[in-house]
Amino acid sequence: MQITKLTPDEARAVSEMVARACGYFRAIVDQFRAMARDLIETVRHLGEYLRRLGITPAAAGPSRPAWVSPYGPPQRRRR
Repeated sequence: MQITKLTPDEARAVSEMVARACGYFRAIVDQFRAMARDLIETVRHLGEYLRRLGITPAAAGPSRPAWVSPYGPPQRRRR
């Protein structure tokens, strides 16, 4: 493989292509950001709606203390 320097015209063309690609990526990121904001707002409204209906989400956690295992007491060790 031989490494050569770019001519000024080639360097200019590469620079323009990189700038164009950065613009495309920036537009994509902006669209994803807007989509994420809309999704967050929708989930927030859904949570408010479920709370008004009296439905608590599963993420609210179990109705037992954290130290109580759902599987019962620990097994005794055999020696």
